[in-house]
Amino acid sequence: MMPGAPIAWGVSDWERAKFESRSLLAQPTGGLTWRPRAILECILWPTIVFCYVYYWSFGSWRFYNWKAAIAMGPVVCFVVCLLVSWTARLLFRHQLPCRVKITLSVCMWLALLGGWWAGDQNYGHNIISFYTYQDLATYVDVNPATSKGQTYMDSGEVYFKEGTVVAKSDMVAFRSRTNFCAAPIVGQPLRNQKGPL
Repeated sequence: MMPGAPIAWGVSDWERAKFESRSLLAQPTGGLTWRPRAILECILWPTIVFCYVYYWSFGSWRFYNWKAAIAMGPVVCFVVCLLVSWTARLLFRHQLPCRVKITLSVCMWLALLGGWWAGDQNYGHNIISFYTYQDLATYVDVNPATSKGQTYMDSGEVYFKEGTVVAKSDMVAFRSRTNFCAAPIVGQPLRNQKGPL
């Protein structure tokens, strides 16, 4: 049972509560209804949380050291969101004005979740491919007539021997979610061609 809570409310208690609530609603607000400072806090701090979590959720830190990225980004902001929520809860329990803190808490939790989701989506769709490509090997002066393709499966860049061309006439296309084109790379003609011997 909560301290200070009435055990049972009688009819007179309900009537008194209705009267007090009506009188509070009827009172003029007496000034500024918009609180610019509170609005600025509820916009600024969640934006900072979103950007901070987004940064740590998608960048090079996550690719090279994901534990540090999670600890520095989402975990730090998770603790900050817990502190803001705890403050709002204390104010609410002591029946002090807490609307701004509750709103700030909700906005910060949404910013934390949104930043984490957006950073994870960017990491999965774009960033992981970028860093994986940079870690691949580069091969120079590859002769397609003598080399096998399996030898270069770990390559990010392949530079072929001079005179190498793409055989556009033997190109094929296939669809697997998107369109792909494949064509042989040759250093000499694929078929016998007419010409002087």
